[in-house]
Amino acid sequence: MFETLFKYSRVLARHRGGPAAEERERFLIHRANEGAARSTLLRTARDLLIIAKNIDPKADRTIGSHDLEVAAAKWGHYQRRKHRGHSPRRLKELFFQVATSWLRFLGRLEEAHPTPSLFDNPNKGLRPLHARGTRFIRSNDRWSMLARG
Repeated sequence: MFETLFKYSRVLARHRGGPAAEERERFLIHRANEGAARSTLLRTARDLLIIAKNIDPKADRTIGSHDLEVAAAKWGHYQRRKHRGHSPRRLKELFFQVATSWLRFLGRLEEAHPTPSLFDNPNKGLRPLHARGTRFIRSNDRWSMLARG
């Protein structure tokens, strides 16, 4: 895939010799098979090289959002010092978005588990009578409970 994307030998060598080259190439092939445009693949290849230099996807552990936040902030500050592109916030968002997609593809992303909500199970935390099928009506600024049925 690198050979398809890059014409110049020095650029090709930089991507071939960069960290996690095989993993980056597999992800680019995956994105190409999904129908990503050549310009998107070029931008993704560039971003993946930067991400691979800032995090180690071959580590013996999954990579969590905290690790990505630290790496994204570090990279954003570097880009700002070089007077490149977007605002630091936008740079951090781009880094985080591409890194998350790539790490999820590799199975190396530590997914955050959302805290269960009362709304996930409407019967949770209610007394048995409420859970069995009652309804509430409002009359004269008071709530009244009526049994259904």
